Amino acid sequence: MRSTQGLRSVARKYGERRTERACETALRLGARSYKPVERMLKLGRETMPLYGDEPSERAPITHGNVRGPGYFN
Repeated sequence: MRSTQGLRSVARKYGERRTERACETALRLGARSYKPVERMLKLGRETMPLYGDEPSERAPITHGNVRGPGYFN
């Protein structure tokens, strides 16, 4: 019951949308109380990707100083 009351007060302070995202992240991490949710919201980390959620490939760097793999062969 206390966790529910804590989440309601956190949602009033930070907004329902952000709190919902933080709750989803906390559940994926195994957290079961409102304190980790509150901490995530305070630090603004509810939108950060979790380990393993990052894209597998990054866009290549393109500018005049990058020589590419053909330069070294």
